Amino acid sequence: MKERIAFTLDGAPVEVHSDPMRRLADVLIEDLGLTGLKIGCTGGDCGSCTVSIDGRQLAACLVAVTQVEGSEVATFDG
Repeated sequence: MKERIAFTLDGAPVEVHSDPMRRLADVLIEDLGLTGLKIGCTGGDCGSCTVSIDGRQLAACLVAVTQVEGSEVATFDG
C-alpha cells in the first residue's frame, strides 16, 4: 500500500507515493533520480548512502522513507 510522503530534499519540497517501509536510499535513487547517492553495503557500514536528516547524519539504507515525513533531507547532490 502506497502512502504520500512529503519532505524537503536539498532545499526543495518533494512528495513521493511509496510503500512507507521502503528504504529512503531506494526512493532517493530510483524515484527521485539522485546520482551521487550509492548503496554499498546495505548495512550502514560503508557510508556511501549517508544523508543529513534534520541535521543528523544517517545511512539512508537504514531509514524507512516514512521516517522522513516533514523532515529536511540533504544529500551530496544538493
